[in-house]
Amino acid sequence: MNEIDISQNRKCPKCGGDMEAGVLADNTYGGQLAQRWSKEIKFWSWTRPKGQLKITSYRCTNCGFLENFAK
Repeated sequence: MNEIDISQNRKCPKCGGDMEAGVLADNTYGGQLAQRWSKEIKFWSWTRPKGQLKITSYRCTNCGFLENFAK
């Protein structure tokens, strides 16, 4: 499988504008956390389920298109 390039110098696949890296925030009791990708959802637990991946989200500064990568 090919490695996904998540470098900072990305161009928007829709309009060719510059993409900037960021995270998708989850509001939680008393703060915010970065969202994570998981193959399945288990019952609520205070511990993080195994197999979760950090999501990096790229936003086009021109048209607002979002592209997400889990790594």
